Amino acid sequence: MRMMNSQISQLLNRLTATGFFSIAGSTVINKVLTFLSGILVVRILSKTDFGVYSYVYNLLNIALLFNGCGVASALIQLCSEKEDGRAQLTLERFAFLFGGGFDLLLMLALFLYASIAPEEMPGSRLLLQICSLFPLPQLVFELQCALLRSQLRNDDYARANVINTSCVVAGTIAGSLVWGAIGLLLGRVASLAASTAIIYKFFGVPITYKAIIAKELVPPLKGADRSEYVKISLSSALSNGISSFTYLIGTFMIGKLLADPVQVASYEAACAIPVALNFMPSAVMTYVYPFFARKKDDLPWVRKQYWRLTSCGLLVFGFATLVCIVLAPVIINFVYGSSYESSVDAFRVLMVGFWIGSVFRIISGNLLVTQHLVISNIISTALTVIFILLFNLILVPKYGFIGSAFAQTFGLLISGVFNTAVFCKKIYS
Repeated sequence: MRMMNSQISQLLNRLTATGFFSIAGSTVINKVLTFLSGILVVRILSKTDFGVYSYVYNLLNIALLFNGCGVASALIQLCSEKEDGRAQLTLERFAFLFGGGFDLLLMLALFLYASIAPEEMPGSRLLLQICSLFPLPQLVFELQCALLRSQLRNDDYARANVINTSCVVAGTIAGSLVWGAIGLLLGRVASLAASTAIIYKFFGVPITYKAIIAKELVPPLKGADRSEYVKISLSSALSNGISSFTYLIGTFMIGKLLADPVQVASYEAACAIPVALNFMPSAVMTYVYPFFARKKDDLPWVRKQYWRLTSCGLLVFGFATLVCIVLAPVIINFVYGSSYESSVDAFRVLMVGFWIGSVFRIISGNLLVTQHLVISNIISTALTVIFILLFNLILVPKYGFIGSAFAQTFGLLISGVFNTAVFCKKIYS
């Protein structure tokens, strides 16, 4: 017993020293703040206005799937492998040039689409035009987080996330109170930009800013390194983009197939909590990813830690799923009110999808990238999206938004089985 207590104490001390509890704590705070702001927004906006806003913001999130063309993900991987500060500065400089240039084109494309494309729902055009302001400040924040993570500055990373979330939540609520959905988006993008300035002030990232201010000459990335960076960036953008799209397909397909803001709002209410709960596996992977990236060639270590992660995930996420399924009517009524009671069944189905996805999809999918198995990850996520789209096309016209919930869960099951099989084959080869 004494030896076990000593081992537990050592484990807790090691987790504390390496910033795990900072990341976990900040993630919980961020999700609570975001969730509470979401509840307030639902109460402030009418159900129809909330449905239109949800549809437009879902389109923005689809555009942001490829934000910066994946340079932030590549920056984490390459900076984790190269601990030299000068090399990291060169990598970050290229990230700003390549990712920033891509985002300027993305912003223009989003604005033109909003201006030219047919208006799916009344009032959606102006909201989507405002959304074209988001990509560049979002990229700056992602690069700030990527550099802090790659340097294992987990405490600073946690604080930066809390600063960002606090600013965005404040801007979101204030804007929605003043000017409804339009003010919500304007307040959100303004507070996002403000948070990047605050993070730079306190944590000194991006380091490129300091180099520019000091008029320091930053060497360009060499040809071979540049090609490797672009390869990882494009692969990560495609893989992460397709992967994240699985959580956005439902709202998109309901909007396209039914064009009913009430059904969109009901589905958004059903999926908000399951999607928000992804912070648990995401927080764990945020912490462990740099360690797995550095130990990618030590396969015995990778096998041991992988099964430890999976076992804990089965228990912890399974318990959370069971509680939410049993208390589903109480949760939906308390959070959204009686007008959203129709969301209960879809909520239960999506909670099953959360459990499957968190244990078998998120953990294995992230670790595939640490082993440079990005092609396998892309294949997995592409197949998943195809199946979810097909299931939506079949089920949504017949069953409405609950059909989309089943489609989502089936897709996560396919992705989880594929990712786990490929990763296990790699680490046991």
